[in-house]
Amino acid sequence: MKNSSNFLPSILLASLLGTYLDLYFIGKGFYSFPIRPMSTVFSINIAFTLIGLPLLIGVFLYACNKMNS
Repeated sequence: MKNSSNFLPSILLASLLGTYLDLYFIGKGFYSFPIRPMSTVFSINIAFTLIGLPLLIGVFLYACNKMNS
């Protein structure tokens, strides 16, 4: 797992892009998150954005890296 530090820029970019897409689509009214942590502060599901999305992207990149080998 010595190449895991190579995944960090991709994980950060994917999280940032996912956050901004969430903000855009929620602002346009395409969807909403009825149950979310800190709903008075954030209009997006901040737990998924900060924990779930980076974790899923990391697992996906790791799996793709293993398939490529």
